[in-house]
Amino acid sequence: MFSISQTSRGFYCLQWSSTENGPKVVSSNHIKMKNNFSDLSLLKDIVSNYKISTKNESNSLSVIINSNNVLISSIETLSNQENNKMISWYESNIMGNEFCDKYYNYYYPMHSNKNNKFLIVSFPKNIKNNLMQSSSDLGFNLIYLSIDVFSAAILVQHLHKKTLKNKYLLWKICKNNTHTLVLYKQELICSYVKIKKQANKYVKSFGIGGDNEINKLVDCVNNILIHKKSYEDIRNIYIYQTKENTSIINNILSLKNNNIEVLSLNKLVVNGANNKLKYMNYVENGICFKGLDL
Repeated sequence: MFSISQTSRGFYCLQWSSTENGPKVVSSNHIKMKNNFSDLSLLKDIVSNYKISTKNESNSLSVIINSNNVLISSIETLSNQENNKMISWYESNIMGNEFCDKYYNYYYPMHSNKNNKFLIVSFPKNIKNNLMQSSSDLGFNLIYLSIDVFSAAILVQHLHKKTLKNKYLLWKICKNNTHTLVLYKQELICSYVKIKKQANKYVKSFGIGGDNEINKLVDCVNNILIHKKSYEDIRNIYIYQTKENTSIINNILSLKNNNIEVLSLNKLVVNGANNKLKYMNYVENGICFKGLDL
């Protein structure tokens, strides 16, 4: 399979093949070029620059979009029987026809102790339609189309399934002192939070989930990054980034907190076992390994 993940600094691409020991990444490359999938020629340009070597063996493709290109929100319903009715009302009366003409809306169940709650990903129709058309034109079968941090979560669930506890945190270190955190419980999203630095502390800039859980995630970041302390309330914290500067992640690792681990593809890369930071940039391709034994 050929997989492409879109980031703020270009595209992280890889190919993997099946072996007796499971899937192995046979090649990878970071391609710096224009960054807009609404351009019908972009996929062709990426493929041309990558020079795929195994397309004759498999034409499967996965594409992962940067979350800056989608809209993320949430909705609550009172019961399973009300889900479809409430969603239909929400699209008609809150989103409106003009919005729904421009976006495909996808609803993902969240972990909630009260009403049914869904995280909504609103995906631009022009981007999805262009990707489907250009994939077909290039002879690819577009298997997966996903969003950055949610694709990385698939990798966590498969790569660490033997040691994964009931609850885990996926932490993406972003540019300009901002961070995206997704708390999972039983493989369902519990909270989705964006945090940014103001003065000498981190504060919530956007959050979906219960207030208590969101506040705990803000406390987690402040404890670790500001106060240089451990945070024991979450047993498994997986961190990664796609930005170039690694000073923040190195500072986190220097604290030697046992519950924090770099999320990386290094164990799936031939001769890549000791290069965690190098291959963490590729983790947003994680959905291309969905359903496989890693």
